[in-house]
Amino acid sequence: MGFQNVIIRDETMGGETLNQFALEFLTADVSVADIIRERVRYEVDAYNRKKQDRFAGLIQPTGTEKVLNSYAMKTRRKIDSGQQIETALKAFTANGYILLINDVQAESLEQRISLLPDMSITFLKLTPLVGG
Repeated sequence: MGFQNVIIRDETMGGETLNQFALEFLTADVSVADIIRERVRYEVDAYNRKKQDRFAGLIQPTGTEKVLNSYAMKTRRKIDSGQQIETALKAFTANGYILLINDVQAESLEQRISLLPDMSITFLKLTPLVGG
């Protein structure tokens, strides 16, 4: 199959959308862990390419301060995507956030998902997630 675009959304428990973007996958058959890895890698790569003092992502990098819908970097530095991914995967298994695939809760990192065009994937944060 070709590329699959999905909509990634961060929402509050009350249903308010905090962040939304499209993410492209090379294959339609992925695991929940693959979705999390790609989402975090995309955010970190986008931040590292730009000269910004704020990071808007799933995992709060260490040495940052929470501000409205993002994290303020105390000093501008490159973020390690490997550390961020590891923290995100651990947070999922520790119920730090819920992942909804077309409004159905994902149960495990190994769960397989068949991506469909313009599928909606929602991340609901339950606790602050601090990583690398």
